[in-house]
Amino acid sequence: VCSSSPLSRYNDVIFFMIRWLLFRLMFSSFLVKLQSQCPTWWSLTALQWHYQSTCIPTPASWYFHQLPPWFHRLSVVATYVIEGPLSILFILPFRFGSRFIFRRSRLTAVYANIALMLLIQFTGNYNFFNALTIVITCTCLDDEHIESVIRST
Repeated sequence: VCSSSPLSRYNDVIFFMIRWLLFRLMFSSFLVKLQSQCPTWWSLTALQWHYQSTCIPTPASWYFHQLPPWFHRLSVVATYVIEGPLSILFILPFRFGSRFIFRRSRLTAVYANIALMLLIQFTGNYNFFNALTIVITCTCLDDEHIESVIRST
């Protein structure tokens, strides 16, 4: 909807609320890990156990479990960064006048979040949680970016 449309302000509110939902979902996931005071999350070893104890492990779970401890620790740090600081970018202002602000940062957060959700889905079955999170994450993509992706394919 073009910005001069009377519906534009309502669309802005609706999209902000969807992004707010995404922020709350991701940031809450980050906070729960920290506030649980679980020693495995604090020592960055949670993923060494995750692949064995996931709800319904996929065939890839066994292979991910075999990866070295440094990879698991790095994955926990990446999860913290994606769910914590990067999730804040979902609710920052999208435009200031006609200029995009935080666009590259937001796109980084979007693609990092999608990658995280795909990896979680690849290594464990959480039903539709990851797919729905990816759909909500796509609301953070601006029209110009979507058009450039479509044009390039």
